[in-house]
Amino acid sequence: MSRFIVFSLFFLAVFLQAGAYGLTFMLPKLFAGFGANEKDVGFMLMITTVATLVAVLAFVEATMAARRKLHGL
Repeated sequence: MSRFIVFSLFFLAVFLQAGAYGLTFMLPKLFAGFGANEKDVGFMLMITTVATLVAVLAFVEATMAARRKLHGL
């Protein structure tokens, strides 16, 4: 993979991460429109974090199982 492609993908990843980080500061106003408070925002972020960790671990486990099956390990 060329250096330009790697740099472009890295830049895109950093840009998307920064957008997601910035969005967390706007969530309290969005939730206030639904009648929620900052505790509800924090709880939602906690649930999102746990779900992300579970999804990543499940994906890694499925990938490793497929790799073992493919290589007969």
